[in-house]
Amino acid sequence: MKMLAVTAPVTLAVCILRMTTIRHPFYEPGMWSYRHLIPVLLLIAAVECILATEHVLEESFKGEIMHYSPLTAASIQWYVLAGAVAGCLFSWWWMHRKRFSYLKLLIVGTGTLACHMISYYFLISHDINISVLYIPAVLRGFSYAILSATFMVCLEEIMSFRHFFQALSVFNMLHMVIGGVVGSALYSRGLAYFITDNAARYGEALDSVAVSADPAGYASAAGQFAAGITEISLKQLYGIAAYASVLLFLLFLLYDSPVRRHLKLMPAWRSVRDDIASTFGRHIRSMH
Repeated sequence: MKMLAVTAPVTLAVCILRMTTIRHPFYEPGMWSYRHLIPVLLLIAAVECILATEHVLEESFKGEIMHYSPLTAASIQWYVLAGAVAGCLFSWWWMHRKRFSYLKLLIVGTGTLACHMISYYFLISHDINISVLYIPAVLRGFSYAILSATFMVCLEEIMSFRHFFQALSVFNMLHMVIGGVVGSALYSRGLAYFITDNAARYGEALDSVAVSADPAGYASAAGQFAAGITEISLKQLYGIAAYASVLLFLLFLLYDSPVRRHLKLMPAWRSVRDDIASTFGRHIRSMH
């Protein structure tokens, strides 16, 4: 952490210096001038952090509580894929067929995300059948597809075509770093804290007296106790994630739309080609 605290500001300073001094930076300074870009990026980061439960909490539940094999755990991903396909089709129907407000589509996506977290909070148990996890998996894929598609549309709506793909790469970095690294680190740290805290609170009966009285029974009880503590800790973290999802859902209900209610037309590739050709032509003439 100390090394990161030193290197991160230095790296950021170098990137900003490069962006402001070279002629064709990867991210142009003008990309950051759009009014609603930062709020949209912050919302993307928040959603990706919440969705990081897949990498820590779900894997811990399937491996340490249910003891699923990797193949069995991977079979649930088919239902995530089905939910993602359904979410893509629903987004296409909502935005292109019905032309409804896609701020409301974000509300649908965050509401589905909250239902996914709440369902895991109430369904986590060591004695459930694997089929119980199918519906939460579908909800996760459905919400992820809706939110990803709609956030990309929001980026396209609030900025010009020239800067859209630059912002799209920032979106992908938020997905890979915030969701895959920072969110997972937060959940891992939280899981370690809650397991330690719950073991200290409820482990009074597992002491040296119990070991001397019945060593074999103590070993069995200790294993069940560890699984139970992990299950309780997962429930607590899913409860926190559910609160965060509901809060995000309420914020969307109160938030004024940062983009228009109807999709603007994407420019034709012929006009994009002509614009690029004219831009390079001006640069070549200025060099001469």
